[in-house]
Amino acid sequence: ALRCLGLMAKELRKNICDVPDCLETTPTEELRPKVSGPEYNSLTYACQYWDKHVHSSGATVNNDLCQELERFFNTQFLQWLEYMSLIERLWDAQENLGMLEAWSKVCSMLSSMFLLY
Repeated sequence: ALRCLGLMAKELRKNICDVPDCLETTPTEELRPKVSGPEYNSLTYACQYWDKHVHSSGATVNNDLCQELERFFNTQFLQWLEYMSLIERLWDAQENLGMLEAWSKVCSMLSSMFLLY
């Protein structure tokens, strides 16, 4: 889980496809090829499965993981949603968050964040 979150921290960024401001309404299907190359395989995996790695941590509270999740939600959540949209996995985001909500009950730093969602 920490490796996935670390990779996303390193690779995710706002406007990952470098779309000029005047083209912000570019259809997703035109942008998808920009994130479908082999250089994006690890990022795509991390974005799709990080929640499952967190969930597989079980009820073991890991302070490093809690801190990394808090950082992710405070700084990269929207970038993750953008990337999930580009790879046509936006519907998975809702499932991911639902799974994390259940897990977060054992992590006091995240419990209050999920009350907002």
